[in-house]
Order: sequence, then C-alpha cells, then structure tokens
Amino acid sequence: MGDFNINSSELKHAITIERLTKVKDEDNILRDKWTTLCNSRAKILYTRGSEYTENYGTNSNVGVTFYIRHNHKDITPKNRIVYKGKTYNIIYVNNVQESNNYYEIKADWCNNGIKTSGFDDLLNDLNNLGNVGNKIGKKAVEEGTKIVLEQQKKDAPKDKDSDHGADKLKVTNIKKYKSTIVGKVGIDESNWDEVDHLYYQHYGFELWKNGERVEPHLGWMDDSFKKVKDKSSETMMNIVGQEIDKILK
Repeated sequence: MGDFNINSSELKHAITIERLTKVKDEDNILRDKWTTLCNSRAKILYTRGSEYTENYGTNSNVGVTFYIRHNHKDITPKNRIVYKGKTYNIIYVNNVQESNNYYEIKADWCNNGIKTSGFDDLLNDLNNLGNVGNKIGKKAVEEGTKIVLEQQKKDAPKDKDSDHGADKLKVTNIKKYKSTIVGKVGIDESNWDEVDHLYYQHYGFELWKNGERVEPHLGWMDDSFKKVKDKSSETMMNIVGQEIDKILK
C-alpha cells in the first residue's frame, strides 16, 4: 500500500472542532458548553450514506468526509465539527495508515436541533418562546426527574433499624432560575423525617457511642443518578425537540 498524501492546496477549508465541556453559569449551575478543541484546514469530500454503510458496517447516514493534518489532538465522536456555520456530528475518526500524518473524519450534517445543537441551544430556543417555552421546559424536566426518582427508589439502601423509606423519596422542586429550569429529586424539609436515614447513608455519619465513622453506602444518590443520567437527558431533549417542532410546523 502506497503512502497516503494530500496536496497542501486541497486543504483549503477552514473548520473548527469543538468539544463539550461543563461550565458554571451565573447561578453557579453546571451547564454544557461547546468550546474549541482545535482549528484546522481540511479537504472535504461529500459522500453517499450507503457508501459508508458498505465500508464501515454502520447504518449512519454520513454525508461528509473531512481530511485534516494529524495534530495529536484526541478527536473522538464525542466532538463535533463546525464548518460555514453548520454543525456536523462526528461518527468515525481514523488515523490514516496509523502514520500520524492525517486524520480521516466521517461526519454527517442533520438539520435537527436535537442532534446538532446540544441542550444549551434548545434552552435558548425555549427562552425565545417566552411563557410557552417555560411550559415546555417544565414538562421536559418533570419527565426527566421522574426517571431519576424511580432509580433512586430502586437503589435506596435498606436500614435494619428503620423503614426503608424509598417510597417517600420524591421530586421536591422544579423551578426556573433565570435562564435554566432545574428539577430537584430526593430529600428536602417536606419529607425529611421519613427519609433522613437515607440522607445519612449517602453522606456517612458517626456513631455517637464511639465516634466511629460509618459510610457503607457513601454517595449512593450520586451513583444512582449516574445510572440514568443519559436516559434522563435524552428524554428531556426529545420532549423539548418534539414540542418545538410542533410549534414550528
């Protein structure tokens, strides 16, 4: 096999590769934000989705192949490409011939806000819709928090000296903080007396007799949330996208 090479004149398209990061907003709440991983010049080939299916065994509808010089950046399908104002979802990244000379990046462009824009862009759409957007956002968060709540009820540790209390866990609050709608699940002052032992199981506690630290279920609420985080987020994004589509039709 001959060495793969691209003429410099073919690398004529300016692209930006972005990655999703977590940043704190003005309310000190972590939010997703796309930031620049690298800028590059690319050769671009437009292909049919069926060609990619035959070559790489996937049903993804890939429309574009980007070739860029290898730059030792960790480019993965979790990143995205921005070219001429359009966002492309990365499907596959190949270090061509494992030679560290070029990256081949298979990607697709989808005219669908959920797939290409990210949750922050959906929130911007909701804000632009005013009160209607607030209702849509609340509906989405309600459904997302239900998923988290059901998982917490399954994972709540049992205490021999008290009632299980899992059925007393609940969605405690759904509220808009400036530009963000936040749902809280689990424990607050309204159900504290019935589930306080689950709180102490989560954070650990000290035995009053000897001061021994007890934490057999330390962080159980965090672990429970991680199990359904993606499912909950996907549910919320789907609801928002569907409701916005109804309005725009």
